Amino acid sequence: MSIIKQIPNFITCLNLVAGCFSLIYAANADFVWSSYCIFIAVLFDFLDGFTARLLNVQSDIGKQLDSLADMVTFGVAPGLLLYHFLTAITSIKSMVLDNSSTLTPLLDRQSSVVEDVFPFIAFLIPVFAAIRLAKFNIDEEQQFEFKGLASPGCALFIAGSILFIAPMLDAIKISIGEVGVDQKSIAPYLFELISYCIGFGCLTMASLMLVPVRMFSFKFKSSGWKNNEIRFTFLALSTLVIIWSFLMGNIFVSVPIIILLYILLSVAKNLFTKKNEI
Repeated sequence: MSIIKQIPNFITCLNLVAGCFSLIYAANADFVWSSYCIFIAVLFDFLDGFTARLLNVQSDIGKQLDSLADMVTFGVAPGLLLYHFLTAITSIKSMVLDNSSTLTPLLDRQSSVVEDVFPFIAFLIPVFAAIRLAKFNIDEEQQFEFKGLASPGCALFIAGSILFIAPMLDAIKISIGEVGVDQKSIAPYLFELISYCIGFGCLTMASLMLVPVRMFSFKFKSSGWKNNEIRFTFLALSTLVIIWSFLMGNIFVSVPIIILLYILLSVAKNLFTKKNEI
């Protein structure tokens, strides 16, 4: 067995390991590092395919291994991350209502049935990802385009959104612990609003994995501008968004914006070009 042929598979395994670390961090309510691990996994997911093409060692087992790793990293991991994040928001709301500096355990919180059940919608994400990956495995037409949002794109949207919002919630927890902020200074419904916006926003993004809308891939057909216009345009606009978010002081706000930009450009491309031009 050639060691060179196993290099892409080794990188795929690193993708899987990063997904496992994301699960561990999410379970321990370390949302920042859980999100970081998803970003790292996306990098490995790109590198394994790039390395396989570079070394010309693509294999059927590599494709199956990649899908299995993606199921964990871009399906289960973001789903569990979102679940624990939504439950944490409800717990912080309990801190405000009780004027306590201690997070209320899940089983001891005084909350509505809707608040307790709502976080479980996060587990629709691994379901959608599984369906998306299964369809991708049997579809031979998705080489230079995707049908629906790719699972790494959905995972990045969820991780980026949480990285943007998590520091705000941490600031609220610190304020409660230091100065005893209560419902007179922070409206409890604010947490419900944040929870529903994050939950439904991420679920909507996950549902795009199942919508048969053609979206361009990042496999360049050549090194020139022709036939790669949409890809170069996306890279240029994404660079501007990253620079803007860096100047704003929170680079992670660029991630969900870039994913939305990718979707909008794909839709625009579909409206103004023929299928074989993508």
